[in-house]
Amino acid sequence: MPFDPTGGEIGGISASSAETRTRVLAAALDCFSELGYGATRINHIQRRSGVSVGSIYHHFGTKDGVALALYDECLTAYRSGLLATVEAADGAEALIRDAIAWQLDWAAADPARMRFLLGMQRDEPLARADGVTRQSNAAFLRALFALLLPYMAAGQIASLPPAVLAAQIVGPAQELIRYWLAASDQVDLGAARDALAAAAWRALCDPAASPEEPAHVS
Repeated sequence: MPFDPTGGEIGGISASSAETRTRVLAAALDCFSELGYGATRINHIQRRSGVSVGSIYHHFGTKDGVALALYDECLTAYRSGLLATVEAADGAEALIRDAIAWQLDWAAADPARMRFLLGMQRDEPLARADGVTRQSNAAFLRALFALLLPYMAAGQIASLPPAVLAAQIVGPAQELIRYWLAASDQVDLGAARDALAAAAWRALCDPAASPEEPAHVS
């Protein structure tokens, strides 16, 4: 049976069921952060959450199911916030700069979730849910490309394939965040934000566009 990131529930879920999911996922994040994914067992999550083992299995199936549901929740929050920032930006250059800044700020505000997101990209459970992650990635690329398309049509952002655009906006920020998570005493996200945003803008602005033209799409 394919993985269902909603925990196998269809349609609306009860308040008690939603609360159970929230408690389990919060406990799982704490356990994965403290013990590592491999060393975490269901009983660790049970003790931290106060939810019965049977209820955990009912909602998520396995430890992998818990991890994948948590990954889906974190990734949805990350991508939704990024897309909202892109949509609200006032102009092409502000869009790129704001997108970079938002990602660094999100990581700084919630390093445990960011660490989990980046770590899960290399872990086996995510590979086993390849079909689900492919669909999610494709939906994100379509949404981001749709928001950038007017700026490309106006000649303010270089016309690039969706995956290349996403790599330019998301990739450098995530790589800097990896360095910061590994050595926060050596990397200052706040100090690096403007430099990284400027570099991203230089990479994505259309070199054929006139510098006098305002980078704004109404």
